[in-house]
Amino acid sequence: MQQISDKKLQRNQQPLRVSSYDDLKLFLKEQIGLTQTQQMELWTKYMPKIGYHNSNIVWNLFVENDCKSFAELRTVLRNFVSKNN
Repeated sequence: MQQISDKKLQRNQQPLRVSSYDDLKLFLKEQIGLTQTQQMELWTKYMPKIGYHNSNIVWNLFVENDCKSFAELRTVLRNFVSKNN
């Protein structure tokens, strides 16, 4: 029973770094229930500007800003893109 609780705790802890876009999608789906529509928005609207190989930047922004929804992440990404482009 304790092992199951430990595994759930580990799963709920946010990783320090993602290594791919697939990781990012998985973590966002687990954390905020990322939908296919939201994933496509992220891929087509924000990843080209941030860089397709920079999924870790998106994850770090998500964690640092304590996002609780895709709407919150979207706001953070808009601000990040406007400051960096």
